[in-house]
Formats: sequence, structure tokens, C-alpha cells
Amino acid sequence: MYSDAIIIDENDCIVNDSFWHSAKINPRRNKINNLLLSNVVTGCTMAINRELLELATPFPLGIKMFDWWLALVASVFGEMAFVEVPLLKYRVHQNNSVGIKNKSFYTFINKIFKGSFDPDLFRKNMNELIIQAKQFYNTYFHVLDNKTKEILIDFTTIYSYSFVKKRMILQKNSLWTNKIIDNAELLLRI
Repeated sequence: MYSDAIIIDENDCIVNDSFWHSAKINPRRNKINNLLLSNVVTGCTMAINRELLELATPFPLGIKMFDWWLALVASVFGEMAFVEVPLLKYRVHQNNSVGIKNKSFYTFINKIFKGSFDPDLFRKNMNELIIQAKQFYNTYFHVLDNKTKEILIDFTTIYSYSFVKKRMILQKNSLWTNKIIDNAELLLRI
């Protein structure tokens, strides 16, 4: 189970009454095909049972974040439930290493026209996601159903395909993030 959170600043002032709204997270997009590209679960809002803990640990090397790994495991082998009401306060400050990253459509278009996209950063992030997906596949291969195996294989080998085939793989497996802007970037840059 996981929930939304109220965002507060370092002075305990409310910045936003919904982490999900601020980060443009749709908590319903909690299936493996969505979780391969973006996490909808914030670790501090999670409550898990012992069965999930035992199945998901020890955490393998190469995963992005523990909460993301737990969400992947729960999405395939268990049930994921969420509470839309914020159950805690999530503090943000200038030095946050993880959390909300604001991307606007204007910023996206501006980067395209200015040519200021960092081509290496997108590829680095995708490679990290592919490594995590490979770890998942290798860890649970013996108990995955065929559809999940197919999604994982398609995702982890996506860079070996042509421009058109990559987009066909995204569509076939519904490999989309929570954010329209990120999906546009994915289609342009994969």
C-alpha cells in the first residue's frame, strides 16, 4: 500500500497539498509496463507485508531505488493498493537528491529549439532503467509469466532495434511513463 503526501518546505509551510499532483504521478499506473519507466511509489508512504519484503530482498545491485524495486516486485507478484488521501508530509528542500523534478511543456519545447538537451543524460537514465529491468528479469525469471518475460525482454533489448521498431515495442507493450512530456521525450529520443 502507498499513499499521496503533502509537500512542505524546510519551514513546515505547505508547498502543495498533493505530491502526486505536483509530480504529475498517476497512482493507478502501477503495472510492470509503466513501472519500468517511472516510479509511482514514494518509499516513505509505503506499507508492505513480510511476504513482499522476503520476495524482494536482498536488494540486488543496479536498482534505481528500493521503493521502485518493491513496486516492481509487488506489481508482478502481489497486489498494489493506494490511498489517495495524503497520509504524511514530505519535506522538500534545495538539496533534495530525489523527489520532485518539475518539467513543463514550455521547458521541453525550449530545450528542443535551443538544442540544449543533454543527449547523454537521457541515454544514461534509460541505461539505468534497463539495468534495473535486467536485474528483475534475472532475479525472477523462473517464476515470471510469459507476458511479463516478453515485456522485460522487449524493454531490455530496445536499443538493438530500428527507429520504427523501438516505437512499435513501446506501443505494443504500453511502455509509457506517467507524464505526457516524458512520453514525448521518449518517442523523440529512444
